[in-house]
Amino acid sequence: MKKVVFVGITDKNGKEPFDSSTKSGQIIDLIIKELPCCCEKINYITSAPLDELGKLRYPTKGELSDAFPFFQQTILQLSPDLIVICGNMIFDELKRHSFSGWCFLKIKHPSYVWVYHRKELDGYINETVKQINKIIF
Repeated sequence: MKKVVFVGITDKNGKEPFDSSTKSGQIIDLIIKELPCCCEKINYITSAPLDELGKLRYPTKGELSDAFPFFQQTILQLSPDLIVICGNMIFDELKRHSFSGWCFLKIKHPSYVWVYHRKELDGYINETVKQINKIIF
């Protein structure tokens, strides 16, 4: 069976990446539901960084770079056929590293689509499913 891994940054400290209690998680769950393969959701960093007020902040380039070995180890263990990168931040970091044999698909982060292009949500889901199926089948 083919395996697809969705990579994101946790939206709240202590939650799983794309937790089903969040809009992003619900959107990823809708995509996964349409795929005839084994799917997993993983976090690029071990926990989302919080600012001094306890609110989510974007990780720094240094934090992303420091997290790469853990990400690489996780991917090697999972051995997916496709890695779906949600958003520019992680994708830009991964471009800085050399890869052999890893297949990536970059998509817009589901939270971006939910906030700024909600009317296009069904198209986003359908297009993402179509692209994944095209790559792995």
